[in-house]
Amino acid sequence: MLKLKLHPEDFDVDEMRRFEGMSSTDDSSVLYAISSKNGIKGLLVDAYGVYAENISEAMRKKLR
Repeated sequence: MLKLKLHPEDFDVDEMRRFEGMSSTDDSSVLYAISSKNGIKGLLVDAYGVYAENISEAMRKKLR
C-alpha cells in the first residue's frame, strides 16, 4: 500500500461512472479513475448526493 497524499492539483480525472442502488436513487456511488502527474493510477470512490463526503471546494471543482 502506498502512503501517498494527492491534492486536487496533483491528479487528473480520467473517467467517471455513477452507480445507482437497486431500490433507491438516493443509494448511489461515484467511481473516479484518476492518475497522478507522476503516472500513478488509482480509483476514488464516493457516495453521491446527501451521503457524499465533505470535501474541499478545490476537490469539488476537480471532480465535476
